[in-house]
Amino acid sequence: MFAGLLVPLADDLVATAPAPKLPEGWSPSMSYGADGGELVGKLPDGMETDPAFWRLVISDWGLDPNLTEIVPDSVQIRAWDMSVGGGATIRARYYKARIRPIRCSMSVEDTRELTRLALRNKYRKCPTNPLILTSGASFVVNLSDFQIGKFEGGGTLASVERITTALRQAQARLKELRKIGRHISSVHIIGCGDLAEQCWGHYPSQQFTVDRTRREQLQIVRELIMLTLDLFVDLTGRVVVGAVPGNHGENRLNGKAATTIADNDDLAVFDQVREACAQNPVRYGHVEWHISDGLVLTLDVEGVKVAWTHMHQGRGGGERNIAEWWRGQVMGNRPISDAQILNTAHFHHFLCSESTGRTIIQVPAMDGGSGWWSDKTGQASPAGMVTYLAGSVCGARGWSDLAILEGVS
Repeated sequence: MFAGLLVPLADDLVATAPAPKLPEGWSPSMSYGADGGELVGKLPDGMETDPAFWRLVISDWGLDPNLTEIVPDSVQIRAWDMSVGGGATIRARYYKARIRPIRCSMSVEDTRELTRLALRNKYRKCPTNPLILTSGASFVVNLSDFQIGKFEGGGTLASVERITTALRQAQARLKELRKIGRHISSVHIIGCGDLAEQCWGHYPSQQFTVDRTRREQLQIVRELIMLTLDLFVDLTGRVVVGAVPGNHGENRLNGKAATTIADNDDLAVFDQVREACAQNPVRYGHVEWHISDGLVLTLDVEGVKVAWTHMHQGRGGGERNIAEWWRGQVMGNRPISDAQILNTAHFHHFLCSESTGRTIIQVPAMDGGSGWWSDKTGQASPAGMVTYLAGSVCGARGWSDLAILEGVS
């Protein structure tokens, strides 16, 4: 007959017990900044090895587990007996873990594989063609909108075949131009953005239509960049590599970029390839790197100012919209103001215009197309990789010998 009184009595004892005293630094808390932070909280029994638990912890603190991760090997677990009153004790288990934004990090295996690719050729061949050492034009290769991981048009396997074929066609194109007397003194390889499709945040059903994980997408992109370098590094005494960010490279939350412009996978993959190439200076020591921290990259290309931007920041494609954006940059006295040539991407079809007095080159994509866009508008454009010569030796235009390489054997 006392059973009904024992439960409220026990509740009263717990309620009146002194609050458990936690060791200094172990009170539940969260701190977070641009470079990461720390989580501290109570740990349920047996949960420390469950990855799903840590995603729930991150979410419980109000952070997005798709954008935030636990730093590997940073979890500390501490247990102690705490008095809860009436001579009773409980064993408390608390965790403390470092957190950081999810960026384009590489696993140990990825790092080893990329380093292996960089080291597979021990010695760089010495250029023997006298045209290589003669001041002349630069051979420009635009790498744009690979969107590796996209399932359409045969998916990733078809895209890789198309891109690698186009890259070898680009190498053959350079050799062909030399045979007809063009003086080529350098090569410019520029990443124009959207090289990986990503897995969420850009369009409905994206998570269910991509055919590669984010890690797999970025690994393939890095290997394609390495292939590009290896195809051209022996052909000239100067190789310039640059990159600008695209919208598919953004770290997104609710469909919008959640971090900085420079925190972009289209830039990070080039950072990682640069770090791998630094391990083999004999072969890659003459490669110059220009990885932009902003949306625009402007370089002096053999005496001609040339600019690149993905153009997702513009108000649409087409000559008029691009020219309007460029005009605003000129009025704002931005670094692109005195560029003679502007390369853009994003809109997946080729465009070349000189009506403004300067040259706009909008490069096509190398992906497998978009069935949804074609169903909506009826529009479609063939894949292509744009190459051309640039430099003061090319005449008033500053460029010549433009070719669109479709990557078809």
